[in-house]
Amino acid sequence: MGTKLPSDVASSDQQGDVYGTERALQEKYAWQADRDADFHPTASILRYTFTDPDPSIRSRGTATQTTGLSDLACTVDDFTTRFAEKYGAKADEGDKLFTFYDVQVVMDDRINYDGNVWEPVAVWYREESGRCEVQARIVAEE
Repeated sequence: MGTKLPSDVASSDQQGDVYGTERALQEKYAWQADRDADFHPTASILRYTFTDPDPSIRSRGTATQTTGLSDLACTVDDFTTRFAEKYGAKADEGDKLFTFYDVQVVMDDRINYDGNVWEPVAVWYREESGRCEVQARIVAEE
């Protein structure tokens, strides 16, 4: 995972590349301000591990949901043409941009947000700050 950036530590207290750390801290502070303005949204990442698969009968095995990925702090934005240009991605109407810290979303995950299930279309993860941005598309509605 990435470098965990505590929200209550001054940038001068960090070691290493001061400018890179300062930039990452300022980015996280802005993310926290966005969350505050949006009434602290949370989302759950649905990740499963499979045991006892049997390829001879095309069985994936028994699915067990990974713990510790519920109600994660995030921000959620509409995936606009501005984001599509920034990331070089292709967007469909209704796509969202989820931003998490200190968790890396993988393409097999699903995101449960606001009663709907979203499928990752693209994932951008920055190890140095722990920031993970996910372009997602709705796959199941409540």
